[in-house]
Amino acid sequence: MSTNWPSHGRLISRFNSLGPYLRKPLSSEKEYFFDCLSECANTRLEPEKREFYGWWLKLNVTEQGCFEYQYWYGFFDQQGNWSEQDIPEQYDESVKKTLLDFYAKLAQETQELEIELLPSPSLDISQVLAA
Repeated sequence: MSTNWPSHGRLISRFNSLGPYLRKPLSSEKEYFFDCLSECANTRLEPEKREFYGWWLKLNVTEQGCFEYQYWYGFFDQQGNWSEQDIPEQYDESVKKTLLDFYAKLAQETQELEIELLPSPSLDISQVLAA
Protein backbone atom coordinates (compact mmCIF):
# COMPACT_ATOMS: atom_id res chain seq x y z
CA MET A 1 0.00 0.00 0.00
CA SER A 2 1.19 3.50 -0.82
CA THR A 3 2.85 5.64 1.81
CA ASN A 4 0.40 8.37 0.71
CA TRP A 5 -2.55 6.32 1.91
CA PRO A 6 -4.86 8.54 3.98
CA SER A 7 -5.15 7.86 7.70
CA HIS A 8 -8.18 6.01 9.05
CA GLY A 9 -9.35 9.23 10.72
CA ARG A 10 -9.10 11.17 7.47
CA LEU A 11 -11.04 8.49 5.59
CA ILE A 12 -13.73 8.44 8.30
CA SER A 13 -14.03 12.22 8.02
CA ARG A 14 -14.25 12.12 4.22
CA PHE A 15 -16.78 9.26 4.23
CA ASN A 16 -18.89 11.06 6.85
CA SER A 17 -19.13 13.99 4.45
CA LEU A 18 -21.01 11.77 1.97
CA GLY A 19 -24.15 11.79 4.10
CA PRO A 20 -25.68 9.49 6.71
CA TYR A 21 -24.35 6.27 5.18
CA LEU A 22 -21.16 5.44 7.08
CA ARG A 23 -21.54 3.21 10.14
CA LYS A 24 -18.39 3.96 12.14
CA PRO A 25 -18.93 1.23 14.77
CA LEU A 26 -18.98 -1.38 11.98
CA SER A 27 -15.94 0.05 10.20
CA SER A 28 -12.23 -0.53 10.69
CA GLU A 29 -8.97 0.53 9.03
CA LYS A 30 -9.36 -2.29 6.48
CA GLU A 31 -13.14 -2.22 5.93
CA TYR A 32 -15.70 0.57 5.83
CA PHE A 33 -19.40 -0.21 6.23
CA PHE A 34 -22.16 1.89 4.66
CA ASP A 35 -25.90 1.36 4.55
CA CYS A 36 -29.17 3.05 3.71
CA LEU A 37 -32.63 2.42 5.12
CA SER A 38 -34.35 3.46 1.89
CA GLU A 39 -37.98 2.42 2.34
CA CYS A 40 -39.96 1.78 5.51
CA ALA A 41 -41.65 -1.62 5.43
CA ASN A 42 -44.14 -0.87 8.20
CA THR A 43 -44.94 2.82 8.73
CA ARG A 44 -47.81 2.08 11.13
CA LEU A 45 -45.44 0.85 13.82
CA GLU A 46 -43.76 3.07 16.38
CA PRO A 47 -40.51 4.51 14.97
CA GLU A 48 -38.25 2.29 17.10
CA LYS A 49 -40.06 -0.84 15.86
CA ARG A 50 -39.98 -0.02 12.15
CA GLU A 51 -38.17 -2.17 9.62
CA PHE A 52 -36.77 -1.11 6.27
CA TYR A 53 -35.76 -2.19 2.80
CA GLY A 54 -32.45 -0.87 1.60
CA TRP A 55 -28.84 -1.77 0.92
CA TRP A 56 -25.49 -2.14 2.63
CA LEU A 57 -22.04 -1.85 1.12
CA LYS A 58 -18.62 -2.89 2.34
CA LEU A 59 -15.54 -1.08 1.10
CA ASN A 60 -12.38 -3.12 1.66
CA VAL A 61 -8.80 -1.90 1.48
CA THR A 62 -6.79 -4.19 -0.78
CA GLU A 63 -3.12 -5.13 -0.55
CA GLN A 64 -2.62 -3.22 -3.82
CA GLY A 65 -3.76 0.05 -2.24
CA CYS A 66 -7.24 0.31 -3.76
CA PHE A 67 -10.77 0.03 -2.49
CA GLU A 68 -12.91 -2.93 -3.45
CA TYR A 69 -16.66 -2.71 -2.95
CA GLN A 70 -19.38 -5.30 -2.52
CA TYR A 71 -23.03 -4.57 -1.80
CA TRP A 72 -26.32 -6.29 -1.06
CA TYR A 73 -30.01 -5.42 -1.12
CA GLY A 74 -32.23 -6.54 1.67
CA PHE A 75 -34.22 -6.05 4.83
CA PHE A 76 -33.21 -4.25 8.04
CA ASP A 77 -35.10 -5.72 11.00
CA GLN A 78 -36.11 -4.41 14.44
CA GLN A 79 -32.94 -5.87 15.98
CA GLY A 80 -30.77 -3.81 13.64
CA ASN A 81 -29.66 -6.68 11.42
CA TRP A 82 -29.50 -6.83 7.65
CA SER A 83 -30.64 -9.90 5.72
CA GLU A 84 -30.23 -10.26 2.00
CA GLN A 85 -33.53 -10.54 0.15
CA ASP A 86 -35.36 -9.29 -2.90
CA ILE A 87 -36.84 -5.81 -2.63
CA PRO A 88 -40.62 -5.67 -3.20
CA GLU A 89 -41.48 -4.25 -6.61
CA GLN A 90 -43.04 -1.04 -5.23
CA TYR A 91 -39.72 -0.14 -3.53
CA ASP A 92 -37.22 -1.59 -5.98
CA GLU A 93 -36.58 1.52 -8.07
CA SER A 94 -36.18 3.93 -5.16
CA VAL A 95 -33.89 1.56 -3.21
CA LYS A 96 -31.64 1.08 -6.24
CA LYS A 97 -31.60 4.83 -6.89
CA THR A 98 -30.34 5.53 -3.36
CA LEU A 99 -27.47 3.10 -3.92
CA LEU A 100 -26.57 4.64 -7.29
CA ASP A 101 -26.71 8.15 -5.83
CA PHE A 102 -24.44 7.09 -2.96
CA TYR A 103 -22.05 5.28 -5.29
CA ALA A 104 -21.63 8.41 -7.44
CA LYS A 105 -20.62 10.35 -4.30
CA LEU A 106 -18.29 7.56 -3.18
CA ALA A 107 -16.65 7.37 -6.60
CA GLN A 108 -16.09 11.14 -6.60
CA GLU A 109 -14.59 10.99 -3.12
CA THR A 110 -12.19 8.15 -3.94
CA GLN A 111 -11.20 9.92 -7.15
CA GLU A 112 -10.34 13.05 -5.16
CA LEU A 113 -8.29 10.87 -2.81
CA GLU A 114 -6.60 9.31 -5.87
CA ILE A 115 -7.62 5.81 -4.77
CA GLU A 116 -8.95 3.35 -7.31
CA LEU A 117 -12.45 2.00 -6.62
CA LEU A 118 -13.03 -1.50 -7.96
CA PRO A 119 -15.87 -4.03 -7.78
CA SER A 120 -15.24 -7.13 -5.71
CA PRO A 121 -14.40 -10.18 -7.84
CA SER A 122 -17.35 -11.89 -6.12
CA LEU A 123 -19.83 -9.49 -7.77
CA ASP A 124 -21.59 -10.63 -10.91
CA ILE A 125 -20.86 -8.44 -13.94
CA SER A 126 -24.50 -7.24 -13.79
CA GLN A 127 -23.84 -5.88 -10.27
CA VAL A 128 -20.89 -3.67 -11.20
CA LEU A 129 -21.81 -0.04 -10.53
CA ALA A 130 -20.93 2.86 -12.81
CA ALA A 131 -20.27 6.35 -11.47
